[in-house]
Amino acid sequence: MKKLRDVILLLLLAGFGVRGEAQVQNSENDDVLYGEITGRVLDAATREPLPFVNVFLDSTRLGTTTANDGSFLLRQVPPGKYHLHLSRLGYDNIFVADLTLMPGKLLARDFIMHESPLAGEEIMVTAARKEQTAQMAPASVAILNAAELKYRQIATFDQALETVPGVSVMRAASTNVQSLSIRGSSDVAGGGVGNRVLLLIDGRPALSSDAGGALWSLVPTNFIDRVEIVKGAFSSLYGSTAMGGVVNVITRRPTYNRQTRVEASYGRYELPTEEMRHTDTPGYLSSLALSHSGREKQLSYLLNFSRKQSSGFRERTAYEFYDLYGKLLYDFRQNRNLEVSLGATSARNDYPHTWRDNLQPYRVIPRYQDDRQEKLNYNADVFYWAVPSPRVKYSSRFYFYRNAAQSFFNESDPNWRQTRNDSLGLRTDIDAD
Repeated sequence: MKKLRDVILLLLLAGFGVRGEAQVQNSENDDVLYGEITGRVLDAATREPLPFVNVFLDSTRLGTTTANDGSFLLRQVPPGKYHLHLSRLGYDNIFVADLTLMPGKLLARDFIMHESPLAGEEIMVTAARKEQTAQMAPASVAILNAAELKYRQIATFDQALETVPGVSVMRAASTNVQSLSIRGSSDVAGGGVGNRVLLLIDGRPALSSDAGGALWSLVPTNFIDRVEIVKGAFSSLYGSTAMGGVVNVITRRPTYNRQTRVEASYGRYELPTEEMRHTDTPGYLSSLALSHSGREKQLSYLLNFSRKQSSGFRERTAYEFYDLYGKLLYDFRQNRNLEVSLGATSARNDYPHTWRDNLQPYRVIPRYQDDRQEKLNYNADVFYWAVPSPRVKYSSRFYFYRNAAQSFFNESDPNWRQTRNDSLGLRTDIDAD
């Protein structure tokens, strides 16, 4: 009996050993038994990669979505014949029949998708700080995209906003006091001081530190992807500066093909009548914008530089504006991305004053001739997001911005003292930070 028991025990141990060895061999041979399907999806017109394209195999549960570079990968696909489907809102579907996959092989193909005339609902993020259609937003929302801005031939950002119903632009002597009103919202102190409409750049506040307003006309238009205008009070999400509404400028993302843009403009103001003019030389207005984007392996980038300058139409309304902006996008792997944005803005302008009198509306009082302002802003934004599955998305964001403003009064007039300011030597300074 003892010998019989030992024989049975040895047979059982041998069986478990064979089974364990078979399991190891099976796991090692998975790559041989199964195949993989990979590819890249591009736009037919621009040859730009298309992200978020749905890719799946007919009659199976295997599927995925394309990454930011338009690539996709289907793993552990049993060998055989399949029908491959590709679909994306706004594009014609692609159907590939009888796609044959051999064991242990990698099947690679590129696909070209053509735009469809069907227009779906626009997606916006400002009204609830999450992606949703404009119809589902808890407020009245208007959206301007880059194509509309180009079609309307606008010269400055404020010109684009005043085409939106319910939005009014009040222009004053210079750039820093231009006020924007949504549905009749007013400033705290008038003249753009404490403007109740919040300006956001990619979700970051972009208000001046001295007046609490925004340089609406100086926002560069060449890096805009779309603009979301939320009409009505939204202080519950964005604070007291959004009592009149929110204007969120979404900047465009880097392109995967190398692309360089150059935009320049120049013009002159028409002289007023002889009895009203303050100079015989017409004022000028000029702008220059340079942008370059491209991709190096997993890193895509966008660099933008813009400059605007004007001698002004009225006396003491000149300004000079510089903006430098950069965006880097790194694809770690399928649908996992890190985005870093850096920006700096510098503005110098004459300090705005009311006209001298009713007969000289384009002149200012002599003692205000040397008043001026200088402003500086810089910001940084780090944003990581991932879509591990069609039902799960998570993100994390950190941003920092800082601005400073300095006003100079009475630099050349030692006998005049501006009220409510502290005199420093022969001039009066106001700093805001």
